[in-house]
Amino acid sequence: MPFLGPGESHLTVKACFNKSGAVDQKAQNDGQLFDLVARYMNTQRVVGWFQGRMEFCPRALGNRSILADPGSPDMQDILNYKIKFRKSFRPFAPVVLSDRTQEFCELDPLSPYMLFATPLRGSGSEADAVSSFPAVTHVDGSARIQTVSEAENPRLFRLLEHFEQVTGCSILVNTSFNVRGEPMVYTADDAYRCFMKSGIDVLVVEQFVPEKTEQPLFEHMPGITRTRNSVWQRLHLIWLAATYPIRWLLSKLVLSLILLLVVTPIGYGARTLNRLSTGTRRDNPGSYWKTRFKPTDYPGYFKQY
Repeated sequence: MPFLGPGESHLTVKACFNKSGAVDQKAQNDGQLFDLVARYMNTQRVVGWFQGRMEFCPRALGNRSILADPGSPDMQDILNYKIKFRKSFRPFAPVVLSDRTQEFCELDPLSPYMLFATPLRGSGSEADAVSSFPAVTHVDGSARIQTVSEAENPRLFRLLEHFEQVTGCSILVNTSFNVRGEPMVYTADDAYRCFMKSGIDVLVVEQFVPEKTEQPLFEHMPGITRTRNSVWQRLHLIWLAATYPIRWLLSKLVLSLILLLVVTPIGYGARTLNRLSTGTRRDNPGSYWKTRFKPTDYPGYFKQY
């Protein structure tokens, strides 16, 4: 597998979190970690997954990924609007246990690099596939699947097994750990910044698990400042939504006033003084049109062509 990029040690991760003032819990072992993350996703929470060495390929294959439950009917909109900041129609790719692939699609050979699109089976039709896994299914019932085995990515494989134990489903949404206009996160510091600047609910960096509602103020976060008190967050969002029409109207009013009180008088004055916008005087003040030829000068007319 193409996990050739850099990784982060536990000491580096902890130092990064201490510097940022992150509040986190540390899983005592892998089993506890995978069970905790699986239960988070089962409650419709979006997880930023940062494990091991970074992928060196055009896809996020499970070490720098955003993971979520594909069966949630709202998950596609949540990921697009609150995390990726892109159009709502764009679906995401699923990752599935390689030994369970045939239950969901006819894919031969397997697709560990997420390169092939294939119809999902759902309950037997394209419409059923869309309704079963709406976050990862295209409108025609297909999906660009990644298959994962224990040999290829043991931690992601075990997480999928735990998610299946909790939910009965061995598929997860897998999209790259970044927001629109930015590359995939490179370090633990990048992961924490992306986590705080987007709608990701839980961050998992190796064994450390910060949860969004437990984080302190984050000074590098533009726009909304997130605090520990979720009531103030909600009030702030309500205020932004309630004042949006006023802000929209004021922006149009200010631009209209600038046009009427500044741009129009300048243009009128320039025309009164018989000057163009470049500061030069027109040759013929009466008209912009010039006589190109006399009506009887037919040879001169054809010379134009």
